[in-house]
Amino acid sequence: MTRLEIGFLCVAWSVAVCSCSRPDEPLPAQPPQPLSVAADTVRTPVMNGIPVVCVNYAGELHRSSYADAQIQLCYNGWNGRFDTIPSRGGVKLHGNTTAGRDKKPYKLKLETGRDYFGFGSSRHWVLLANYFDASLLRNYTAMAMGRALGMKDTPDCRYVDVVENGRYQGNYLLCETPEIRPSRVNHAQYLIEVDRRYGERDCVLHIPMIGSDDTDICYRIEEPTDPTLEQQEWLLRYFSRYDSLMVAAALPDDGPQVRASLRAELDALVDFDSFVGFWLVQELFRNPDSWYNTSVWMSIKEDGKLHMGPLWDFDLGAGNYSTIDAAGDRAYGFSQTEGYHVFTIPYVRRYLNLYWPEAQRYWREHRASLLELIARLDGVDEGMRPSFRANFELWNSSDFVNGWCGYGHEANVEYLYSWLLARYEWMNQVFNQTGI
Repeated sequence: MTRLEIGFLCVAWSVAVCSCSRPDEPLPAQPPQPLSVAADTVRTPVMNGIPVVCVNYAGELHRSSYADAQIQLCYNGWNGRFDTIPSRGGVKLHGNTTAGRDKKPYKLKLETGRDYFGFGSSRHWVLLANYFDASLLRNYTAMAMGRALGMKDTPDCRYVDVVENGRYQGNYLLCETPEIRPSRVNHAQYLIEVDRRYGERDCVLHIPMIGSDDTDICYRIEEPTDPTLEQQEWLLRYFSRYDSLMVAAALPDDGPQVRASLRAELDALVDFDSFVGFWLVQELFRNPDSWYNTSVWMSIKEDGKLHMGPLWDFDLGAGNYSTIDAAGDRAYGFSQTEGYHVFTIPYVRRYLNLYWPEAQRYWREHRASLLELIARLDGVDEGMRPSFRANFELWNSSDFVNGWCGYGHEANVEYLYSWLLARYEWMNQVFNQTGI
């Protein structure tokens, strides 16, 4: 399928596409603010036409604790005029592997909540470095797809330039963090992350992995921040029940009555739309950081059901994993085909087959939006080109994972486009089948 053919399809389908960033709301009236030293001494980098986040702090940054900081979000730096939203708060390193790289990601904690770009007020924000993605587009595109699928918990994000202690640090994504709030993860009682790296720390629930005597799945309770023993025991029972139902779904079909009974139990425990949407985006990106590996988020909401998401961490997806996994760059085939946990394809396949007509309808209702987002990659890249170019003048793209398609940014953008298009076509074939 050519780009021209995609354009014709997008016009024919007349699909309204949701972008990663909501339309900008008018900025609240701000009294004139004196330019900070950071903003005033980086006149050249802030001529890129996008907002600038200036972070000033003393000392060194760590992952475990926040350093006191002054934080400013500066608008209109490209035309010589700054409208600033100043804040006090803290900054620390964010992430795991990326925290040890030269271009570091940051976590911000403001003293007072701010509503950046109309996303909703919060004290907590993250600046994603996209260090391992030489296209700089994967996280942005995955979040845009989540919104196109109607996944309301998907974080909003916006490209910004970052200035740290007066020094330009490159292009970043300013993102909402997973958090129980009306503008983020709404109507939730529990917010939970699964990450194999947690081990014994951070309020972890250890639940034996399906079919394994010596491996546990580690569920970390993000909120409430100090769960009671009663809450932890309730969650342990909840996820044990969930796992047992997914195992039952993977067993041979025992007839329509058993099938109907199983569906009724799953309906009461799992939110189907969020599960399918989460699975679709993870599979479209063939994301190696998904499915109980790292950064897998879920919530239990007031309806008592498990809701998958928020989406998070896609920089190694969409064919950007070949140097680690020999099959990671393939645009066909399911991403998790082996193992015992409930999100490997043997278990997901049986679950989806219980709902296959609904899953097909979900895909057909949303596929045009997904295709248009792929077609728009060039436009996003062109709009960010001054900032992207400045980023790679500072950070060598040869340091990034995806090297076999060429080290240049443009080559990586073209590779990402071609890979996602091939992946989309493969997924379309999957949903034209009678089951998976």
